[in-house]
This record gives sequence, structure tokens and C-alpha cells, in this order.
Amino acid sequence: MQVYAFDLMPWPHLAEASYYPDANRLYDPALGRQVYDEHFRQMELYEEHGYDAICINEHHAKPYGLMPSPNLIAAVLTQRTKRIKIGIFGNLPALHAHPVRLAEEVAMLDVMSGGRVISGFVRGVPQEFLAYSIPLADARARMTEAWDLVVKAWTEREPFAWRGTYFDYERVSIWPRPLQQPHPPILLPADSDEGLEIAASRRVPTGSAYRSVGRARAVFDRYRELARKHGWTPGPEHCHLVRHVYVAETNARAREEAEPHLDYFWQKLLSYHRGSMALMGQSPPPRPARIEKAEDLPLYEFDFDLCQKEGLSIVGDPDYVVREIQRPGAGARGRRPRRPLPVRFPSARARREEHPALRREGPARAQARLKRATPGPDPIGNPDLQNASLPIGFALVARRDLRRRPAEYPDIRGDRPRPCHPRERCSGSRYSVSR
Repeated sequence: MQVYAFDLMPWPHLAEASYYPDANRLYDPALGRQVYDEHFRQMELYEEHGYDAICINEHHAKPYGLMPSPNLIAAVLTQRTKRIKIGIFGNLPALHAHPVRLAEEVAMLDVMSGGRVISGFVRGVPQEFLAYSIPLADARARMTEAWDLVVKAWTEREPFAWRGTYFDYERVSIWPRPLQQPHPPILLPADSDEGLEIAASRRVPTGSAYRSVGRARAVFDRYRELARKHGWTPGPEHCHLVRHVYVAETNARAREEAEPHLDYFWQKLLSYHRGSMALMGQSPPPRPARIEKAEDLPLYEFDFDLCQKEGLSIVGDPDYVVREIQRPGAGARGRRPRRPLPVRFPSARARREEHPALRREGPARAQARLKRATPGPDPIGNPDLQNASLPIGFALVARRDLRRRPAEYPDIRGDRPRPCHPRERCSGSRYSVSR
């Protein structure tokens, strides 16, 4: 299982719900610098605490995300981290007037990072095209042509001409070219049949965000079906799933601490959809008398109880969180994990500070003891741990004042003991897990 930290870098100071286009008088540059500084420090902690990737993405003209250029953020990360993957999930090729520039920038980042870039390409939500006055009807065609051009620029060793529908070049020959060969891995998050068809036909991973367990299962099943049509079978590493997760000492405390932030995320940040729908002459469907699933409501009407029930968030004490991740039916298939999930324990210093017993036995003996204490196979299996990544969200945090022994910290990783999550409080982050 791999754990990806997904950071939207949202604006945390909205007094009223977002309504696209939000006037930028609501943005305070002085506070903005503080927001960037806090998120960069948090991203450094992801590496320090053993996460597999930092994920960032592109959004325009709204407080939902302060990264109109995720490549600038990635450039900072190449210098402030050393080992962790940098997942740009992703750039919007259709919005780039010159995809060759995009190819150059990602190639630079791959070289500067030592080959740590994962390059996500996304179509983008309608608001991004409204911000750049690009017809939404051209979105997928522009994206796929730009995608093809970028990949050819990464892999072609001689100058070439490009004559396309949207882009035209006499000669293309980028310097530098990527360090990873033949090019950085590509990912395409998708929810519609059209998007899943593109991902399946190009044999790249896909992902599902802000969808209930049932909807996510249907998306991944459809993706596998389309992949079979194209002659291949996706593995667990091809499926990514976004979830908001928060851990505290008790379920009640976890809810008390996380609920205001989750409400801010759903009901204020994602409320920008109301304004964009109005600009496009659309209106939300009438609210049904009975809410049976998350998809019955627009995202900006989600609340804590609905998200917990539908699996969009996992908020509770460590036992509850692990149990929910392992819950039967939470995934896309019916196989059980082939091995138990080992325990997670903090860094050596944190273990000594928080657990006096470890001061006497030291980290090596503690690891051996914890290994002996690892329980046998869990009879509760989670299909998604075999068949999808779980981008886990918002804040997966073990607070510094937890009093349990390390052996009582379940590990959701599945391959090695590794440090606990950052002890600092996280705001507006998401986490991703893949197996």
C-alpha cells in the first residue's frame, strides 16, 4: 500500500461560501504568503514521516486551490525534498496555449528532482475553461492532442514537425528531456465513460475523487471493463481513490476537531459550483425527499454524517479508521488482504518522548518486539486494498498526546513499519493510498 499526501492549498479564510467567480478582494496577499509557507513546511513533513508522494494540482480563479501553476509548487519541492515522489495530479494540457512549454517544464522538474515526478493530465472542471475563455466542447480533444504532443516531445530524439487540429509547430526539440525513461509516469483521473476510455486506451492509471463507495466501485469496474477491451488488465496500482481521513484519541474528539474543517471544505470551498452553473445556464436538480446516496446531492450540500455513512470521509480513533478501511464492501472486489497490516509507530525521537518504555529498550529491540506482537491475518478484508489506491484525505494525523503503546497503532501501509503521520495539525490536505 502506498500513501500519497494530496494538498489542494485552499484559501482558509473565507467568511462566506465561494461563488464563482470569487472577487479577489477576498484574498489577502500577506496572509497568502503565510498559507504557502505553512503548506511547504507540511509538505516537508510528508517526506520526513514516510509518505510516498506529495500530490498537487491546477486550479484557477477560486479559493478552492491556490495553485494556478502546480509546476511552480513542484519546482519548490524539488529543492525542499530529497526522496518523496512529486505527483502533479495534474496539469491541464487543454489550457496550455503551447503544450511544448508544458513538456519542457515537466522535463525540467523531472531532472531537477532526480526522476521523482509523476505527471498527471486532467481535462479539468468547467470552471477552469471559463477562467481562460476556452470552449468546454473542445476540452477533451485539446487535452488528448496536447498529451500526444507532450509525450512525443519527451521521447523523440530528433527535431520533428507537428500539424494538429489545435497546435502547429514547424519544429519541436526540447532541452532538457526527462530523466525517467521513456518518460515520467502519467495518470488520468476520470469519472465519465469518455475519460475512463482515454485512460484505459492509453494504459495509464485513473482515480476517483469525492465519490461514494458505490460510485467509486462502479467507476473502477467500468475502467477494468474498458481496459479488457483494449487487451490489458489494470493492477491495484492503476486505481486511486480520494478519501478524507482524520484520526484522534476517540471518535467523539475526532469528530469535534475534524467536522468544522470538513464542513468548510464541502460547504464553502466547493460551493463555487453554484456560480459556474449559473454562468452556464444550469441549475442544480431539486433536492430529493429522501437522500439514499451521496450522489443525490451536489458536493456543496454534503455534511459530516452523510460523508461518514457513504465512505467519503473516515474520521475516528485509530481502531475505527483501520476498521473502516478494511470494511467488507468498501472496495471494488471481494478478495481479502493476503497479509496482515503491520503496526505503525512514530519516529525514534517521538517514540522515546511519548512512550517511556522505549527509552530503555531502544528502537531496534522495539521493532523486534512489535514484529512479534503483530496479529495474524485479519478476517475482515477490504477489496480496495487489493484493487485500488485509497487517496486518503484532509488530515490523517496521530496527535502528539496519544497515550497508546506503539503496538496499538495499526499501520495502513502494508509493507514496512514507518513513522506516524505529522504531529502538526493539518488543514485542507488530502491523503492518497495505493496498493
